[in-house]
Amino acid sequence: MAKELLLEIGTEELPPGYIAPALQNLGAAAEMALKEARIHFAGVETWGTPRRLVLRVTGMAEMQTDLVQEQQGPAKSVAFDKQGHPTKAAQGFARGRGLSVEDLLIKQTPRGEYVFAKVLTSGRPAAEILATLLPELIHDLPFAKSMRWGTDELRFARPIRWLLALLGSQIIPFSLGEVQSADKTFGHRQLSPGPFRVASAGAYSKVLAKTGIIVDQRTREKIIRDGLKKAAAAEGGQPLPDEDLLETVTYLVELPTALCGRFDKRYLSLPREVLITAMSEHQKYFAVVDEKDRLLPLFLAVSNGDPQCRELILAGQQRVLAARLEDAKFFFEEDGKVPLADKVDMLKEVVFQKSLGTLLQKTKRIEALVDHLSEILDLSAADSRDARRAARLCKADLVSHMVGEKEFSKLQGYMGQQYALASGEPQPVAVAIFEHYLPRFAEDRLPESLPGSMVAIADKLDTIAGCFGVGLIPTGSQDPYALRRGALGVIRILLGSELHIDLHRLVDRALDLLVDKLKGDRAEVREGILTFFRQRMESQLFEAGLDQDVTDAVLTADERDVVDALGRGRALQELRTQKQFQALVQGSKRVANILRHQTISGKPDPALFRGEAESELFRCAQVAGKRITESLKARAYASALKATLKLVEPIDAFFEQILVMDKDQQLRENRLRLLALVGEDFLAMADYARIVIRGEADSAKSG
Repeated sequence: MAKELLLEIGTEELPPGYIAPALQNLGAAAEMALKEARIHFAGVETWGTPRRLVLRVTGMAEMQTDLVQEQQGPAKSVAFDKQGHPTKAAQGFARGRGLSVEDLLIKQTPRGEYVFAKVLTSGRPAAEILATLLPELIHDLPFAKSMRWGTDELRFARPIRWLLALLGSQIIPFSLGEVQSADKTFGHRQLSPGPFRVASAGAYSKVLAKTGIIVDQRTREKIIRDGLKKAAAAEGGQPLPDEDLLETVTYLVELPTALCGRFDKRYLSLPREVLITAMSEHQKYFAVVDEKDRLLPLFLAVSNGDPQCRELILAGQQRVLAARLEDAKFFFEEDGKVPLADKVDMLKEVVFQKSLGTLLQKTKRIEALVDHLSEILDLSAADSRDARRAARLCKADLVSHMVGEKEFSKLQGYMGQQYALASGEPQPVAVAIFEHYLPRFAEDRLPESLPGSMVAIADKLDTIAGCFGVGLIPTGSQDPYALRRGALGVIRILLGSELHIDLHRLVDRALDLLVDKLKGDRAEVREGILTFFRQRMESQLFEAGLDQDVTDAVLTADERDVVDALGRGRALQELRTQKQFQALVQGSKRVANILRHQTISGKPDPALFRGEAESELFRCAQVAGKRITESLKARAYASALKATLKLVEPIDAFFEQILVMDKDQQLRENRLRLLALVGEDFLAMADYARIVIRGEADSAKSG
């Protein structure tokens, strides 16, 4: 008969960000463990609140399924004598498995005939297995940070206070530290603490519902969402959407009640993001807007207290928010007394990184890199001026009261933009100050302005080059300076804005600016940085739709300009569907194979050609090389490929008619020079040796 399993891990309040991952891990681990334990079940579900993680398994078998194993014994010639009588070896093998000799099987194996026994392991009661399996699931749950409490060695996100474990109405007995599993749960800490007896796993939800607890997070989220809309609508507004905050609040409460409070209208003079941050970051309140998306002097809070005390709860929430907003107003007004540009010199008092100097030194390096970018991109005078000014001011808000006091540190960049505008800086400069932090995370938006892109690239590159230069290289999951995110950001900006920048040149300039701070060999540092960027290029080109081998081919040929690499890759991938593609790749590979391990210098001498095939290949290589160079310069990648294809027929004819490795050393070396010239033309677009032609991989494996 199928039963229901219910496991509730009761804890002190868990951090909201821990709960969703814990539930996902708990469900996945339970499914795997039950399958490995040969216990059939219909489905697995997990629920969670700040004080409990719940596992529910439906349709669970009461018994573990039997296991039939076929075990190999001695060879037939050892188990039976010439007359077919069983030897002591056969008798001992059978007896050891609880069988008679007549139960043994004889099967043919690659090593000859052997004796086998079918051994049945009867299934154990599920309850017996769960008594070991459930504590292991709890022990193995991963958290960002775990803690110990009391005198026990048990570690968990927060102290475990009770354990409810039922299979149907049967308690699954086990203990963790000093906590023994039982058939009791607890309700709301203030309103209905309990304990409450749970007669069976199926009765769990009803018992909790009577205490007011909404244990299913999906139901709780819907109640909160609907409650927020209703509370805001009653005051003529609507909640400002914030899905991350909604998830956080869902895991902060067990008994949600949406409340709408007010704050003084005078705080609406503060920048929009300051108000929203004061509400969402610090208090976990939702902002309220009108139909035109203008902030109203309202906020939405989700209470976990007694709904009958809503007025008292709301009064307390309003007092706390008023204090927050008053602090923000004071910071904003104090910061406004000094122009943003006058704060720059204060950066000399702030250390960016002990080996890399102060924020003022970093600012000067960013300015120099922006000048370099402006030059190589040939920016207009206006864009160059705005980018230079934004680079000068981009870190100044870090010493403002608003950001520097840590109350609103997440508003770095945004506050710089606000203070720049208040100081009379041009709009493009203010926008670039904000944009230079973009993208802040995966899938975040990119800078839209050219000055913003320049400062963003310069800032991120300086951090990467500096950290690599002093040995702060990411390892495993450790990346304290977010270098991976920074490198990916640079690549995304280049691709998103289609900026053709020689990354090698840019890295060289960044290292020049850090020359007095480098701790390692410059060449090794440079190679490490370029490899680091190459890895991010590969992932971005792959995400852009290029095949893995095409990505490898274009980057191996030239990894300096990621936008150019994407263009070459797309042209190559489009050609992949056409008949000429295989001939092009094969011709290029033949050239590459001959040139491998050869030391070649100089240009081919036409006077040493001995056949029409050599002369024709030389002529075609010269024409193709010129057209490929011109096409790539114009970013006409399809035309460059078309010119490359013109080499296929003459190279085939050359290999059919000409012996490259001629006994005459002079002829041999001249022919290798000719092939090197052709190889340069091929490599202008991609390293075709990296391309996998259909059937090649399979034949290589079979060979």
